[in-house]
This record gives sequence, structure tokens and C-alpha cells, in this order.
Amino acid sequence: MTVRRIARFCALGAVTVTAVMGMTAGTAGAVGSSAGSSTVRDHLLGKTSQGIHIYNNTLGNMVLTGTGGDSAGHQPVGETLLPGSGYHDFEVVFRAAKKTTDWATYDLYDPAGVKIGTATLQMSVDAIADTSAKGTFTALDGSALPLKVSSYSDGFQVVSNSSTPIIVDAQSSTAAALVANYCDKAGTAATCTFNPTSRTSGNRDALLAQAYTQANSPTSGTVSVTSGYDASSSTSWSVTVSADTEIGGIFDAGIEGTYGRKATWTNTFDAGVSEPVAPGYTGYIWGSVPVTIYQGTMNVKLGNSAYQIVNVSLNTPDSSRGISEFRWGSWLGNDPLNSPDSPPSTAQAVNPSSDNRAR
Repeated sequence: MTVRRIARFCALGAVTVTAVMGMTAGTAGAVGSSAGSSTVRDHLLGKTSQGIHIYNNTLGNMVLTGTGGDSAGHQPVGETLLPGSGYHDFEVVFRAAKKTTDWATYDLYDPAGVKIGTATLQMSVDAIADTSAKGTFTALDGSALPLKVSSYSDGFQVVSNSSTPIIVDAQSSTAAALVANYCDKAGTAATCTFNPTSRTSGNRDALLAQAYTQANSPTSGTVSVTSGYDASSSTSWSVTVSADTEIGGIFDAGIEGTYGRKATWTNTFDAGVSEPVAPGYTGYIWGSVPVTIYQGTMNVKLGNSAYQIVNVSLNTPDSSRGISEFRWGSWLGNDPLNSPDSPPSTAQAVNPSSDNRAR
């Protein structure tokens, strides 16, 4: 497909056209520019060129690896074009008597930073100042990548050619990167939404307290949770989640929209357990903390590029129930068990001496 637009000439005959090139999978297709002004770098002053802006809305980085042709200026080779952040400007030389073409190559990466293929772009200006651009996306196995070019902002975007999201599991490195780079970070161009599909009650093991008594201590110490246990929320990823975090707000919006109330992010449970710890030993106390479990999907979208993260889980404290199944034990050394969330089979059951419900 070729779209042509005629540039307007000023009295001195100079031409300024802003265009952005996109790429199509498979056979290269040309896309025309939209007329506008371009800023030529200081070292290019005195040259007549047309600026072609390339925006990256693929949710993966594009790294410039090579350039050539009728170029009046471009970004340095090796520069990364980040998703949804800025653009790369290619200044294509204009000559009234002939068609001129500039080209660029890119390495393409997925959200987790794994290289998935390459792109070759061509940007042209013809003798009557019409502009066109075309490109190809090629996967590492030689097949075509599902990407295209479409109009965007003051030019064009490189984006997925399908509205069907790519599905990834919550435990994958791609899901972790999507959440860290777009859902748990303020000011990104991508949008994230959580769609809960179930809400159930459950329990999770938690290390409530641990204490080490110095080996040279003349008396035993204690390990206790008599001052209470502060329970927080957890997700499928190693991120801090609360009402004050970006991703916490995303979870809250989805949960409130489905169930009519936001999540309970923290609670302090009373738990009256105290046990002796001999000199040179570390004492541990575990319990089964009541939680509300939300399951669902997280959708991440930038332009037409979309991922759907499945099997997303959010555990929040359930203040309507108390901690149960207390267990404790002591082992020789300073934290020889490395602070495990779940007790070993040799841990002993213990009954709390006070109410263990939420305060």
C-alpha cells in the first residue's frame, strides 16, 4: 500500500515534511507521510531534508544496528528506541530531480529482552516531494513477524498487526518484565488492567517470628508473636503491592469493578505465642494466615500491541478470620533454616494463649 501526500513549498523552494515509517510482515509495503515541519540538527543546517519519525509501540525494544542511503542525519547506531517513548528521526535528503532513499536496520526484542528478529526499513522522498516508507520484520527462524505500520501522532507507529493479545503465563519471565516495566511503573504509555475471574478464601503459611539467642548467653531467650503479626499482600511476582503502588491501583480497579469493594491490603493479627530459645539456637514460629485469593488475568496494551497474562494471583489478608495451625521449633545456629515461610515436618504444634484474630 502506498499513500502519497504532496509537500508544500515555501518561497525559497525548501521542503519540510514530517513522516514516520512503519513496517509490514512479509512483503514490504510502502506507507506515505503526513506533511509537516521537521527540525534538522545543527550540523545539518543548510541541507534540505524531510524528517521521518519512527515510533515503537511493540512492547519490546528496537535497537538501531545500521543505516545508509540518502541520509542527512539520524540517531547514532546502537541507540535503543523504547516502546511508547519518543521516536527516531531520519532526515532524508530531498533532491528535486530524483527519488532519494534512506534505510535503517534494527534488532527486535520481546518484553523480557530476548532477541526475536530484525527489521529493515526504507524511507523515500521522490522528485515532487511525495514521501513513502516500507519495511520488513523477520523472525530469527526466517518467518515474518506479525507487525505493521499505522498512523500515529505526527507520523506512524510500528505495532502489532493483530488485535489478538499474546498469551503468557504469570510465572514466565515475559510476564514479570511486562509488570515491572509497564504495570508497576508510573508514566508509561502502556495501559494495564486486571480482570478478576474468581474470589476464594484460603490460607498461606507464614513465618511469624524468629529469634536467635547468643551462644554465650547465660540464659535462654524467647521467640514470640505476642505483639501481633502484620500481614501484607502478595502477588504472582516479586513486587510490593499496596493501595499506594501503581500495580496496587490496577488490582483495586479490577476488584472494585467486579466485586464492588477494593482489596484489604494489610491487617495486624493478634497471636499470643511465646517459646524459649536456648543459647546458640534460633527459634521460629509459623502460622497459617487467612487470605482472600483473587485469580484472573492482567492485560497490557500499547497501541495495537497487547499481551494477556494468565493465572495471575493476588493474596490479601482476610480480617474476618484468625491465624491458625501455629507451629514452632528451635535449631542450632544463627538462622540455620534460612527463614522459610513454611515449617519443616519436625516443627511442633503449639496453641496460642490469646485471641489470634485481626485487630
